[in-house]
Amino acid sequence: MDYILVSKWNLEKHIQKTQEQLMAVLGVGREIEESLNSMLAPRNDIGLSQFFEKSPRTGHLPLPRNLSQPNLHRSPSVSLRRPGVFCWSFKILPSLTSLYQDVESLLKIMENSMNFSLVQMDAHYPDFEQVVLRYDSVMSQALAALATSFCSTLWSNVTNKVFLRMLQDIGFLAHFESLLSTQGHEQGMLEDMWFAVRQLNNVTLHIVQVENGNLGEPTLTGSRCDIHMSLPLQESLFDELPQSLRRGDGVRVRTVLFTQGINEGQTLSDLNFVSQHSQIQADINQGSYRIMEEFVQCFRALCIDIGSAKLAVEANILPVLLEQLAEEVHSNKTKNVEMLQLCEEITYRVNGGRITSCKSAKDRTAMAVTLEQCNILRRDHALPETVFQQALDSMRSRGTRLHNCMKNIGHRQYAFNSFQLKCLPAKYCPPPGTYGKKVQT
Repeated sequence: MDYILVSKWNLEKHIQKTQEQLMAVLGVGREIEESLNSMLAPRNDIGLSQFFEKSPRTGHLPLPRNLSQPNLHRSPSVSLRRPGVFCWSFKILPSLTSLYQDVESLLKIMENSMNFSLVQMDAHYPDFEQVVLRYDSVMSQALAALATSFCSTLWSNVTNKVFLRMLQDIGFLAHFESLLSTQGHEQGMLEDMWFAVRQLNNVTLHIVQVENGNLGEPTLTGSRCDIHMSLPLQESLFDELPQSLRRGDGVRVRTVLFTQGINEGQTLSDLNFVSQHSQIQADINQGSYRIMEEFVQCFRALCIDIGSAKLAVEANILPVLLEQLAEEVHSNKTKNVEMLQLCEEITYRVNGGRITSCKSAKDRTAMAVTLEQCNILRRDHALPETVFQQALDSMRSRGTRLHNCMKNIGHRQYAFNSFQLKCLPAKYCPPPGTYGKKVQT
């Protein structure tokens, strides 16, 4: 049903683009009309403008007004600026008229075909409204995650000239990490998530200055196939932006989703040897790798263009990480969490945004977020390897993750039992005393 919805809106989008192209053709026709009229003497009473109704910016095609044969031959008294000009205009007028009529007919055919297709679709799928509701429910959450990720990344890098240059020239990379399994209901959640992440590529971000000190909220304009999101920014930070972003130029969004199930559901899915389950996960990761690779190549070119020595080092490290990621993505490992950690590091190095989720975003997500935080401490702040596990356990037992559990289920415990713990990768296991057998998600 999701693909039906996408097909419908993609058809509308392509028809809209075609209409814009056809209107551009008509714009050329108007330019020809003006050029021909400019070559006729002021006493000319049968310029091309006489034959077409003017309808500027109405969205409708100009229609022929007076195309009868006698009028076209009413030309003996016309004086020309140069000999032979009207002869040329007289020959091109029928072709131009035919062009207007053909384009008008084509647009009517396209509109009727679109309406007919929608009627057929509604007849075959009476629950289409439920599909639209499902789409809006999924996209509202995806858009909120994108806005939060972009704003937090922008606030952290508002003085980073490389990041701002990247927003102008390449766009913003939003990396979604999923810990959902390919078993049962979670497979459906994963498919919805993959759909939403791909649709976010139709989003254009705009940064606007707050008014009267009121930060306000993000606003959406456009359509489902062409969403424009305006994000408010404080005046002090807004002034740090390049001129193109201050005047409202859009930031392109590039999204990737890397997914790896780590719970007992994924264990069962791997044991079933059902190709379609595992293939969904592989298809998502391999498709996202190609997008990640393309973005990294553009970022490397940007680093080389800027010419900084520090950026040159980054440009040399990224291909190595990409090669390692390619090996992990195309491997047949089960619960390949090394792939997830490589994706995280690459995203940080290209100043991208990070979003992590599972089913409830409090148990498996808590394990992943705290592991990511410790990896950052080790990589960027020289956290000794000897205290890595201690820091990890401390974040999981004393940090904000348990507060998140408390707000969600009313207990300061993760919803893991002994069987589930045996199925989790070692780095994703909570410390003793932080999980409960009777706690339900």
